[in-house]
Amino acid sequence: MIPFSDTQPKIEEEEDRYPLKPGDTFVLTGYVIQPSRKYSRGVAKINGFKSDAISNGIAVKYRTTGIAIISQLANIAESVGIDAGKFKDEIPVTVVEIQGENGTYFSFTDPEEG
Repeated sequence: MIPFSDTQPKIEEEEDRYPLKPGDTFVLTGYVIQPSRKYSRGVAKINGFKSDAISNGIAVKYRTTGIAIISQLANIAESVGIDAGKFKDEIPVTVVEIQGENGTYFSFTDPEEG
């Protein structure tokens, strides 16, 4: 007999995948949704790279359960296309915190030109 727990997907924790925070600016290259019992829409695992003068090209990995960000990721995938978790075009983004009617949430926006 096989224990029930052995039949369920394993949640892989990645020590180098950080939660998004306001001010994070990077080039978004793709994402996947990891199923979750706790979060009905799952956990978005976001991949990209830094494109500033200091850390140009360094890979970054984030995670979020934010509904607005997950919706924006789906919109990006629909707009530019996605294949095996990788967007068909790269999207520069900055994470901002927005005060909504029901509290604060994170959102992507265009990075400021600097």
